[in-house]
Amino acid sequence: MRLTTPARLCALLGLAALTTACAPLQTPGAASGVDEPDGTLRVWLFSEVDQAPKERVVDAAVAEFEAAHDGVDVQVQYIPVETRAERFQGAFLDPGSAPDVAEYGNTDLAGYVESAGFVDLTEDLSDWEPHEDIAADVAATAQVDGASYGVPWFLGARALFYRTDVLEELDLEVPRTLEEVVETGRAVREARPGMLGISAGGAYTYAMMPFVWAHGGDIAELRGDTYAATIDSAESRRGLELYGRILSDDVCPPQTCSQLTGDASVQNFLAGNAAMTIGGNFNLNALRDSEVAENAAVVPLPGTEPGTVAPAFAGGNNLGVLAGTERRTLSVEFVKLLAGKEYQLKMYEAMGNLPAYTDVREELASSDEEIGPFVETIDAGTRFVPVTGAWATVDAEGILPGMVQRVAAGNTDVDQATDEAARALDTAFGESDARGRQTPVSAPAVRRPTGRPPGSRSRRVEPWMYLVPAALVLGVMLVYPLYQLVLVSFFDYRQPQVTGAEPLEFVGWANYRALLADPQFWEVLLNTVGFAAACVLGTLAVGGALAVLATRLTPWVRTVLFLAALGAWATPAVTGSAVWLHLFDPTLGPVNQALTWLGLGDFSGHSWTYDKWSAFALVGAQVVWCSFPFVMVTLYAGIRAIPEEVVEAARLDGASTSRIAWSVMLPMLRPAVTIVTIQSIIWDFKIFTQIYVMTGGGGIAGQNLVLNVYAYQKAFASGQYGLGSAIGVITTLLLLLITLVYLRALRRQGRYCDAPQTQERRRRAAGGAGRRPAAVLDAALGAQAAGGLGGR
Repeated sequence: MRLTTPARLCALLGLAALTTACAPLQTPGAASGVDEPDGTLRVWLFSEVDQAPKERVVDAAVAEFEAAHDGVDVQVQYIPVETRAERFQGAFLDPGSAPDVAEYGNTDLAGYVESAGFVDLTEDLSDWEPHEDIAADVAATAQVDGASYGVPWFLGARALFYRTDVLEELDLEVPRTLEEVVETGRAVREARPGMLGISAGGAYTYAMMPFVWAHGGDIAELRGDTYAATIDSAESRRGLELYGRILSDDVCPPQTCSQLTGDASVQNFLAGNAAMTIGGNFNLNALRDSEVAENAAVVPLPGTEPGTVAPAFAGGNNLGVLAGTERRTLSVEFVKLLAGKEYQLKMYEAMGNLPAYTDVREELASSDEEIGPFVETIDAGTRFVPVTGAWATVDAEGILPGMVQRVAAGNTDVDQATDEAARALDTAFGESDARGRQTPVSAPAVRRPTGRPPGSRSRRVEPWMYLVPAALVLGVMLVYPLYQLVLVSFFDYRQPQVTGAEPLEFVGWANYRALLADPQFWEVLLNTVGFAAACVLGTLAVGGALAVLATRLTPWVRTVLFLAALGAWATPAVTGSAVWLHLFDPTLGPVNQALTWLGLGDFSGHSWTYDKWSAFALVGAQVVWCSFPFVMVTLYAGIRAIPEEVVEAARLDGASTSRIAWSVMLPMLRPAVTIVTIQSIIWDFKIFTQIYVMTGGGGIAGQNLVLNVYAYQKAFASGQYGLGSAIGVITTLLLLLITLVYLRALRRQGRYCDAPQTQERRRRAAGGAGRRPAAVLDAALGAQAAGGLGGR
């Protein structure tokens, strides 16, 4: 059929409008171009466990700055470190709510720069004299591609903490090489089986990397404009093999140490449970307050040869100016004040933060023996992670810890683990570097066609108008987010694209192809299906058993049972997960203590989340605990709705209790069982909180990942929103299939509810009111065969 000119015009306009709509949301660039000389200067700093000393120093700097600048009001907000990614992403998207000055971790900088979030301060710092006293390797932690995006505010270096009393008692020398560190730990463990030789965990990346760097290896190297992984080099492997010897039963057992982070590793030492650890200058205050303070000492972590120092990671935080500031000059001046030598020295006195200035550190080392080993470590040379936005992905996906943990668990050897890690690193680096070569998506800014189609309004329109309010709510809360989810899955959509720092690129099915070609996705999908199935079966078994039990209890006892069950049902998932983690804690958990006391084995230090299956079992038990009340109450109501005459008729016919339960009650409960089963499948398929909290984000090397946690890891932790959206779409489709089954079951249930009434009318019409009980049972079973709910 040939389209008329108006029809063709409408079709073209509709296509153009659809093209315009089919692009993910972007925000304009953050740079404001305004430089106000007064007003409110907003500052974000990280909150601390003991924040009062930091606040006193910052308040003094604020007072000095306000006194020197009339009409300026400095407002400082302390934000949690754990939420920094979300806070900064929000600030980049909405410059109006962003601070002017912010503290940030130096490993986060490259990603922020890719998002065009911070101002280039190279020119501002070029003539600032104090900046010349910052060593080049330290200054590099605030630079990307040679440009400075802040001033290092303090440094964090790590050294070897050791117990002087333990080494003296066992007649052991202070280790002079990394090899001796491992062997000394082995000697301590052999002499004192209850003590860790050295507390250094599989999730402690910055304790592992000095072993790699000291042997001449590295994470990656810059080749042209792209980073390439070198973690699989012969030098890197030698360092990893040596570090892997720490995670062994005769030094630091994998059951205890594979999941230890830096904080947990140091805490073992402070609690007197380890002879050595790798700790930072930021742990000195805690060491002074610990029970081992009088018997502890610190030396630089030795290198591969006596007299050498292993390169340490140059950790620390910087102060920078956000790109959206409207007070650029004031912001730079405030950064120079707070990051200057005077206030860095005050921060050291208040918090123990190591100053970034070489001359200030040397002065401190001459007057404070405790800080000397850390200053010596920094002066010997520090190393840093690859300066690329891909590091956020590497860190979020736990590529390096996962590599070490797989070796410690015996799942693979160093060669295979490093090969897999190198491929994962190259993938991350390649995706990051490809962002600068994208083609922008352009679409004509055309309005959608408007107007009412010809013809009079149908009389049947009026009923639909009553659905408009609900349809609007569903459209805003459900349809539009779902539309955006699907749309984003077809784009290479990351933080730089979200902020408008880089153009969009339509990639079609590329995210789905990458996902379906990734073996980890299929492993995660299998984990999800298996875990959900186990949880559903467990929930039905526990809930059904307690429902039957409730029918045989006295009213008071039944009330107590229901209140206890509803307490479990009402407990927030985060709270319940934390409680269960405490119950099964390796050292303080009452479950391990009880099992040991009962003589069932030595469970001291046993980690229930170390093994993949025991971790899933623990999380599954928590899920069943908080889910069974729904099943119990629903099935209890169904049991109580079964007519007494049906059960009595079965008894008169000689049926046993088990026969009645299996052949009479269960078939009549089938609709209720179907509903709770499908509902449980939907809930358990979407599990997130329990897995994330109890396994630390997916377990060792991601062994306990399920789809929701996997999607969160890809989208929000790694910033790969396109890939995360693809996972979300696949998950949604799977849940949609389950929901369709659920809706079909509801429809069938509605038909079944009418069946008993229909058969009763037929029975009365046939004059069957006086039939014997067996006939009543036959009639009931006939209704059940047709799908009836009995006498509900």
